[in-house]
Amino acid sequence: MFKKFLRKNAPSPARSGDFAEGKRLFELGVAAAHRDNFIEAQKFYTQSIEAFPNPVPYLNRGRILVKRLRHYDALNDFQNALRCDLEQGNEFVDEIKGEIQSVQFFTELYRDGTREKLIADYDTQDDIMYVARRVFCTSFKVKADGFVPYNSPLVQFHFFNEVDNIARFDDLSLYPEVAEFLDIYPAAFVRKMVDAQVDNEAYLVAESILHRFLCAYDEKRMRYLRRHMLYDIHQRLLDRDYGATGHSTMDAEPNSHIIREAADWLSLSAAGEHDQSLPPKENQLFNIFKKKPVSTITTLGKTAVVVSITRNGKILYTDDTVKGYPKDHLEGKVFEVSFPTQTGTPYFAYYLCDEYYGEVTNPNIQGTVQMAMGTSKFRSEVSEKIGLFLVQYLKSTCRIDASKEIVSFSHNRAHTNVLAYIEALDDWFPVQHCDAEGDDASELKAGMVNDGTLSVSQVIAVSDLSPTG
Repeated sequence: MFKKFLRKNAPSPARSGDFAEGKRLFELGVAAAHRDNFIEAQKFYTQSIEAFPNPVPYLNRGRILVKRLRHYDALNDFQNALRCDLEQGNEFVDEIKGEIQSVQFFTELYRDGTREKLIADYDTQDDIMYVARRVFCTSFKVKADGFVPYNSPLVQFHFFNEVDNIARFDDLSLYPEVAEFLDIYPAAFVRKMVDAQVDNEAYLVAESILHRFLCAYDEKRMRYLRRHMLYDIHQRLLDRDYGATGHSTMDAEPNSHIIREAADWLSLSAAGEHDQSLPPKENQLFNIFKKKPVSTITTLGKTAVVVSITRNGKILYTDDTVKGYPKDHLEGKVFEVSFPTQTGTPYFAYYLCDEYYGEVTNPNIQGTVQMAMGTSKFRSEVSEKIGLFLVQYLKSTCRIDASKEIVSFSHNRAHTNVLAYIEALDDWFPVQHCDAEGDDASELKAGMVNDGTLSVSQVIAVSDLSPTG
């Protein structure tokens, strides 16, 4: 979510503004985002841009706008970030282009004329609930008037996921129904429902289609539609559990204003049979947990293993998975994630994930809309979870608190590094090796470190992501 406010060169006369003030406001935005106050963070990023246009506040604000389903506004921010970056240092071009690509699907209705038709239809309808149901049912392929309305396990998951997202990224005063849901459903239960196992691929497709529709409306119309959808879904869930009138009559069951699973959960909590405390938010960047760090990460149905952590050319962590390799093994499926810091060089983490590697290197599925949506979301979520592991590991093993020092993450492409054992240093190193180099490049580089021709800092990432070509 966060990037550093960088300047390689002094501002030129063409780039007027107060750099120091822009940087100060940007850092206030980062601090607000660390507190999960994204509304305040967005305001500070806006003020930073007004003080001194810079790619990083544009990039950060754009990412918050994506979370708030304002993809078209985010696209404008990403395009401005690219323009500024080309003018000011050319530091984030690949990353910004990746963000631009990731929102293209969601802004398609602006380009094909559908947006105007949707707004015209909305404005001619007296019943906004009718519009909300039609958009939701089209996206999730369910029926509002079926024998079992909204008959899909994805619907209940979506309800709690939306409530959680709005609570985190939006102004609750604009979503009074969500504020009420958060009053009647304990935070720990909401977290439990968001962490529930569902068909992640099916949900990703349905949610993406819904968000593409919602993005086409202006913010006020979109907000009304989301509010109507959530209210309607909740009523249908209550109907499912208690009957169409079983939650609204004088003799209704206790707690029938919440779904039965929540009522049972509260009963067990009252009996002391499980802990009501809120579990750690795994998608909240860089919180410190007290439990032992776990290098195996599961997100969106895929399993990743953090295999190496480096900084300043030194190995901070090597996973047992790698230690078990034969020393002549060369592992070329690793992915690189950079974690820049407020001061000093970035941390770099490397992970393996066979499922994701297969997706991004398989020519039969590259370029599909579904693949683009899935890989973009996976990169973001796996990077956040790796960031959590990194901070946990540094805290528990190295006695380093990097929770506030780390301010960003950047995920690299496939085929930028190869894990290779360097005998002279008795450890495994993520040697830089891109597709433009020969097949034996990483082996040759490791050999040159072994014989003293090169230092290891010349063949691994130290200050920037590894080259992609």
